[in-house]
Amino acid sequence: MMLATLHRHGWTFRPSLAVTLATALLLPLLLALGNWQLQRAAQKTALRADWTERSTMPPLQLSAHDLPYASPGELYGRHIAIQGRWDTDNQILLDNQVLDGQAGYWVFTPLRIADSASVVLVNRGWLPANPRRESAPDVHLNQREAEVEGIGAPPPSRGFLARQELDALLGAAGLLRVQQVDTEDLSQRLGLSLEPWTLRLDPTAPDGYKRQWRPPGLAPERHQAYALQWFLLAALLVGLYVKLNLRRS
Repeated sequence: MMLATLHRHGWTFRPSLAVTLATALLLPLLLALGNWQLQRAAQKTALRADWTERSTMPPLQLSAHDLPYASPGELYGRHIAIQGRWDTDNQILLDNQVLDGQAGYWVFTPLRIADSASVVLVNRGWLPANPRRESAPDVHLNQREAEVEGIGAPPPSRGFLARQELDALLGAAGLLRVQQVDTEDLSQRLGLSLEPWTLRLDPTAPDGYKRQWRPPGLAPERHQAYALQWFLLAALLVGLYVKLNLRRS
């Protein structure tokens, strides 16, 4: 019916077979990518709701006795208190962390859990990087024995181009600057029994730096924006298909 109307007004629609096949292949792909991003947004919304609910639960006092029975997933988002000893000889700088437009590091310090061989990496916050890449920031700790409070979290997600190879040893203390936090690899590198989760130091706790903690992963709004982009590309494809193949008779 639409083609008949166009024909009456002096237009013909004659797409080539190759263009039609290409459009038929690309259009479902673009729509599928948009739907996938919407699904990811729904998943992130559910995860953030779960994270918020866990943050309202009573603080968890974690001891060496509890570690063998503690599932990392059950610790994410929970307020946790751990007694232990800071290992200042094996501190880690996670590179390429941007805050308010400035490049810097997340500072991870191992905490040797009391009465246990296990160690948890504590994210003490963000520090700006020195313009001279070889210069080490001051991450000195005055105390060794401590009761550390924070929020359980997975290791930071890996960047698209992140690699685990050691980037540098900085300063006299030999700070490890890495591109990603792989607890299994770092356990072998440092000779420590690292837990597969991390602890984000409480914003009110001492011995920390800038801490603006958010639930891990992209915000649902980012996925929704990506979905909109895919759907707009799909609409553009359909528009081009019609426009390029519509001609005056």
